[in-house]
Amino acid sequence: MKNYTQNKAYNFFNKDESTISKYRSYGTRDRQLNIPERSLIDHYHLHNQKILIVGGGTGRLAANLLLFGNEVLSIDYSKEFTNAAKSLYSRDNFMNIQFECMDGRNLDSLHGSDFDAVICPMNTIDYAPSLVDREKMLTNMYKCLKKD
Repeated sequence: MKNYTQNKAYNFFNKDESTISKYRSYGTRDRQLNIPERSLIDHYHLHNQKILIVGGGTGRLAANLLLFGNEVLSIDYSKEFTNAAKSLYSRDNFMNIQFECMDGRNLDSLHGSDFDAVICPMNTIDYAPSLVDREKMLTNMYKCLKKD
């Protein structure tokens, strides 16, 4: 298991140009939903929902969720990823999508936002520096969900 301090994680995500350029590419594979994502959407009927993505990267998943009529807020800890997402998916062309640079461990400004679903894609949570940080992320994500 990778164990990053906050500074190491920040430097890893914000300075690794090879990772950033991979997610900026326009290759077909980078634009499609992968099998687990398609299964998630189908199984949980993520259609016409208000969805929060924690660890949204450069926006591939968020943009694909729009195809199902969803309204999406995608957050990422990386300013570079967030800026790349804003560049790739401008509000002019993708009106129901928003990208923000935020830390998943502190989502106070989103608590009570009534999201229908919160998605933490791929292994995003594994990059939290400690188990305490992972618990903070999960607790914060839960507080963003609509109350039944």
